[in-house]
Amino acid sequence: MKLKFWHRIPLTPEERQLRNKQRWLGILSGTLLGLSFPPVPIPATILIFFGLIPYFFVLDKKEKLVEINRLTYLTAFI
Repeated sequence: MKLKFWHRIPLTPEERQLRNKQRWLGILSGTLLGLSFPPVPIPATILIFFGLIPYFFVLDKKEKLVEINRLTYLTAFI
């Protein structure tokens, strides 16, 4: 018997749309967090709070640790 470690479960169009929305929110969150630490002294640190809102919104919907880790990695990478 052959084990399949990378077996993908096909997603419905609604699940795909939700996944893409969550990815875009993670990218938005990462972008806002990146812009909140500029090298020039402007008051952009308020973007930290606005950058965490989409991240926490998507994080609240996740149930598995793997999904949380993927979102966190995407946000931190951006």
